[in-house]
Amino acid sequence: MSTSILPTSEENGLVVAAVGDSMISRRLSVHRESDPVVELLRRADVAFTNCEITFHHYESYPMVRTSKGAETMMCAEPLMAGELARIGIDLVSLSNSHALDFGPPGMFSTMKALEESNIVFAGVGRDLDEAGEPKYLETENGRIALVSACYDPFHQAWERASNSNAGVPARPGMNLLRIDAEITVTKDMLDTLRNITRQAGLNPPAGKKSEEKEGELVFLGQKFKLGDKPNLHRSIKKKDLDETLLSIKDAKKSADFVLLSLHSHASDARGLEYPPNFICEYARACLDAGADAFLGHGPHILRGIEIYKKKPIFYSLGNFIAQNQTVKKVTYDQYEWFELGENARPSDFYNARSGRIPPSEPPYAQWWFESVIAVFRIAGSTVTECKLHPITLGFGKKHAAHIGYPEKADPTQAKRIIEHLTKISAQWNTKILFSERIGEVLL
Repeated sequence: MSTSILPTSEENGLVVAAVGDSMISRRLSVHRESDPVVELLRRADVAFTNCEITFHHYESYPMVRTSKGAETMMCAEPLMAGELARIGIDLVSLSNSHALDFGPPGMFSTMKALEESNIVFAGVGRDLDEAGEPKYLETENGRIALVSACYDPFHQAWERASNSNAGVPARPGMNLLRIDAEITVTKDMLDTLRNITRQAGLNPPAGKKSEEKEGELVFLGQKFKLGDKPNLHRSIKKKDLDETLLSIKDAKKSADFVLLSLHSHASDARGLEYPPNFICEYARACLDAGADAFLGHGPHILRGIEIYKKKPIFYSLGNFIAQNQTVKKVTYDQYEWFELGENARPSDFYNARSGRIPPSEPPYAQWWFESVIAVFRIAGSTVTECKLHPITLGFGKKHAAHIGYPEKADPTQAKRIIEHLTKISAQWNTKILFSERIGEVLL
């Protein structure tokens, strides 16, 4: 197995370096130019990340979402977009968990900062058409299209962009996918839920209409149906899936290569490392429509790799830059969430959060700080080489200023990361060889 930094084949094609979530709040330009991570990104034809932070000077007010009080409201100075460009990033997704942290104005400021840094982005826009359309990057070895989408259950409906209709203006936002969910339960379970609903007054009957559809019940906003056994079936809403596939097919006519990006925290019952079936089905449908690679991110943890029809599906590339502990300002709601007084400062919020969240949970767990840079070559309609370069982000360092920047993993760390990635990729029969601190996916 070759151990060079980039794929070594002499054939034509496009070399992509793909990484996961970038939450950048500190300058990267203080690091040396010979940094091997920077070298990887710069030598590729295109380097991709999910940009999970907004760029502005807090001109816009922060938004409030359900169950988001403990999370960082992501903001950094617009110059940080240039810091991403400096290390070689030239293509980013913006359809993600923090795109609307500061509403549409914060989103527009982020778009402006990226444009001024010559970074191509996809996944947000002034309306749904713009948010879902492919965006293009020109390179010496071909034209690349990126289509970006997001699915997460905690997002609010207003974060999804809309189109104008009948004189009503369009709503700016992201390309937020929706799902159809069918939950089946046994008769005893349905009766229990019905009793809870009636006794707690959760669904006050409107002329008895809401109460009594035989074999069905709406409970806490979810529809439950009578079935032989408990089961949850989820799928991307057909309209949203069709729109994604249409964008991919459109891009395929105008670009040499198409990348599909999906941001999602959704997992299956086995745990955060495992994508749910409907995400797997969505990924394969995107590749069938013409995408050359599926770039997943969102759960801030590595997930397995599937090779589908000689194309890679990276279900999650984990974190790349994790500087969410040094975002400079904290919102009123975040202080209130932790019952901090009026004299509290950002460090107090971060300390309070670290005291309440167990060390095994994000953003403190070891897996939060370990990932890979995936470097692969696309030639024709298939991937011909794929190498995985393990990185660490400073786990175990005591001071927030010393963590969050990606560094090449040492031999012991690299072996552990690749062995773990091999284990969680086994369900798709993916084989990964390890040698000289690099993993190579057998295609």
